[in-house]
Amino acid sequence: MAGINPEVTTEGKLFTAPKQVTSYHIGLMTTKMAKEAQLAVKFQGQSSFRYERSQPTGNWSRSIKTRVVAAIGDLKAAEVHDSGIVYGPWLEGVGSRNYPVTRFKGYSTFRKVRQEIERKAPRMLTPDVKAMTKSLEQ
Repeated sequence: MAGINPEVTTEGKLFTAPKQVTSYHIGLMTTKMAKEAQLAVKFQGQSSFRYERSQPTGNWSRSIKTRVVAAIGDLKAAEVHDSGIVYGPWLEGVGSRNYPVTRFKGYSTFRKVRQEIERKAPRMLTPDVKAMTKSLEQ
């Protein structure tokens, strides 16, 4: 199944603060990033696919979901995935029927979106981190 799986390291003073405060804010940030990644995967996929004769069916787009994949205490990590759709690996370019078996090398949608999200994350999460820091100071 194609997907984006982030790694979360939890150590330092931030994680010795009251759990309710940190887990609430980190949960908000996790959800925000997962939804952003989900929308980006759908947009990137739809703009990459080439439809020659007909309109897209939307089946692949509908299969892009987010889910919680790990919990460290009250903290959660989310994953964006293609719901195990049978041709997902082929579209991503990691299937057994991709190049060199065929000329199609895949769209690398999840890889491209992961790189984009990693690049955007610091700027996107700055307001949330400031809000969390402010609530920890009270």
